[in-house]
Amino acid sequence: MDNQTLIYALYLMSGLLGLTLITIWILIYRTKKQTDMIQKSEAYRDASNELEERAYCFKHKHEHAIGICAVCEVGLCEDCQKDYETLHFCPQHFNTYTESEWLDITEVKTTPDNPEKGLFIYDMKNKLYKENNIPCFVMTHYKIDVHGDQIESHIKLYVRLNDVEKVRAS
Repeated sequence: MDNQTLIYALYLMSGLLGLTLITIWILIYRTKKQTDMIQKSEAYRDASNELEERAYCFKHKHEHAIGICAVCEVGLCEDCQKDYETLHFCPQHFNTYTESEWLDITEVKTTPDNPEKGLFIYDMKNKLYKENNIPCFVMTHYKIDVHGDQIESHIKLYVRLNDVEKVRAS
């Protein structure tokens, strides 16, 4: 074999190697993309199931919910919903609310320009209740800033007074 044939063979081998690497990369990329789509689909399905659960009463499965509990966020029909001022509770958490003293442990002010600032309070509430079984609720008060001509949302997280130390420890 002469040098030119060896060079052609080397080019051919390099091309085949490059093509093989590109094919492997495409397969890995498509597999990862499919895995991501499956995970997103599962997350969507979980969120959809959670929303569907809230659409119906937790106790009367055939009754449409007219509200959700401020503490556990289960769907409530007209018979199960217990109201106190602007808050809605399931029967269990209505008793918890009326029999306890509550303290706001954090507050954030949001405006239409930065509504996402309050998301951490909702995340904290869900974590406290779902992971630590600490009853808590979020309350929002609205004020008009006449100087800035904006509506301000004051978002507060409330916990029972006897749970404050547990919350600070977690």
